[in-house]
Amino acid sequence: PEYLRDKSRITQVIRAIIDLSEVAGNHSRFLYDFSPDSVVFRWTNDFAPRMLYSFKMDTKGNLSLPDLIEKVKAKDIAACELYIGGSIVERLSKDDKSTLEGATIEPGVKNLVTKLENKIKKDLDIVENVPTNGE
Repeated sequence: PEYLRDKSRITQVIRAIIDLSEVAGNHSRFLYDFSPDSVVFRWTNDFAPRMLYSFKMDTKGNLSLPDLIEKVKAKDIAACELYIGGSIVERLSKDDKSTLEGATIEPGVKNLVTKLENKIKKDLDIVENVPTNGE
């Protein structure tokens, strides 16, 4: 959020990531769903992301998070900073869930993002502008 002119726009940036729609223009005839099936966000003061390219896919198309799990085990990433959502949650092993204790984990991407947005708003003291009297 520090790179945004208005920090309150961070929630709009996050929503833009999860609400990607189909391709427009000439390519729209292919109608693919570009909304993410699974997401991992990290809300931290750490300058380095430490979690790029976390997803791995096997030959059957199953996603996993082995590198991220290892970084949490090594304490390079605090589990409480992680927000993990989508179908990846169903694929987490019992050991992975134990390692990720303290992370916010939701089976739905939208529900997870709502929780992340609430945390961000609280931490940044963002008050939403709610129009009153039809303004």
